[in-house]
Amino acid sequence: MVYLRLLSYSSETADSWTTQEMVGGIIVGCVILGAVALAIYFHYHTKQRRIAAGLPAKFEPVTAIQKLPPEQLQGVMNSTSMIITARGFTPVSQGSGMYTYQKQQQANPIIAILLLFLCFIPGIVYLVIGGGTKTISVSLFDSGNFYSVSVNGPPNLKKIIWSNLAPYRFFPPDSTRLG
Repeated sequence: MVYLRLLSYSSETADSWTTQEMVGGIIVGCVILGAVALAIYFHYHTKQRRIAAGLPAKFEPVTAIQKLPPEQLQGVMNSTSMIITARGFTPVSQGSGMYTYQKQQQANPIIAILLLFLCFIPGIVYLVIGGGTKTISVSLFDSGNFYSVSVNGPPNLKKIIWSNLAPYRFFPPDSTRLG
């Protein structure tokens, strides 16, 4: 009802709106409200599932992990590597504590088609420069009784890597706490 009032106020006269336009406006409003409700629902339930699994409600960066035996550390890094490669990344370099992966991305065809329909030139420009390379790197530095961890790359992958390393998290004493 409120949406209909807003529609009628936005017009010079309420008589100029047809029934089809009003129904269309109501449908668009309902779709938007439904999308917002779903986003809130999934955010809440994802948070609850994380808490039920014993994980923090919010992702926190893992800046240090425990000192592990070499074979266990290699197993942890192998599982991390499998997670990254399963998302289409290829290993570029793997060495003493430094693991780097890259993924070539192409322009999104749906966005390209929309831009081509809306205006031809932006569509062409997007097709030419829309791709790129994503890089993610995981670095481990031996800091005595723990390993310092540095993860650089897309935020969604950082969270996945941090959740994989979370069981091995090390909390240094306050005097050496990492920022």
